[in-house]
Amino acid sequence: YQFSVAIRTAVVDHDAAMAEYGVGGGVVWDSVADEEWKESLVKARILEQAQESFSLIETMLWKPVEGWFLLERHMTRLANSARQFGFDFDAEAIRTSLDVLAHSLPPAPHKVRLLLSAKGISLESSALDMSPLPSPYRLRLAIDPVDSPNGILYHKTTRREIYDAAKRHCGECDDVLLWNERGELTESCIANLALKFGGEWFTPPVASGLLPGTFRQELIEKREIRVRVINKDELSSAEEIGLINSVRGWMRNCMIMNTGLSMCLACVLLLAP
Repeated sequence: YQFSVAIRTAVVDHDAAMAEYGVGGGVVWDSVADEEWKESLVKARILEQAQESFSLIETMLWKPVEGWFLLERHMTRLANSARQFGFDFDAEAIRTSLDVLAHSLPPAPHKVRLLLSAKGISLESSALDMSPLPSPYRLRLAIDPVDSPNGILYHKTTRREIYDAAKRHCGECDDVLLWNERGELTESCIANLALKFGGEWFTPPVASGLLPGTFRQELIEKREIRVRVINKDELSSAEEIGLINSVRGWMRNCMIMNTGLSMCLACVLLLAP
């Protein structure tokens, strides 16, 4: 049997928008009331510390004729993340802001970043860069694993320290393939991952520690890719590598640059149409 004692934990009531954080201590015969009170205040001091602010992100593709690509999937993911972190989520206000922005954009494909924080929403847009991506597109395995229990991996946020740390060791590569403490591949710094084995596409499960991408989910539901655990030592036997992203283009001729993996594989970045 295994036992776990909950100590100094917070119980959050999302419906009531309240949280209870318990502190205390063991009172014995020679305990002094004032000292016990001071100890409780020390244990609760963390509540007075400023927490690092961050925003949730949805990066979306907008086209003049087609409009927003996978909007409903983006909205659902954003709502789930907002609920997780206690941010207010006003779907109607967000849709109105997106409509206003869409009517103001020039008639060309745009990348739009929707940011939701505790303070509200903001939108950033830029014309989609249609220039070809590097060919070959050079990938390198991350030096260190990600920790799959880390909850931030499962949400798209402005907290990019994990990905920034991986990219610092990228060298001449264009992106980094991440893997977890069990040696399972997860994603790249900017896209979901798919590998082709036996003529079929597979993508790692979210439980390996990765963002549930909107285009990834679209392909899964269309049965164009299947989900299974993919270990990093399987890279050498993959027929193709794909990076899945709802905004970017697709490319081929991807080179894995890691020592001991000096091989070239056909790499396809599957893009939203």
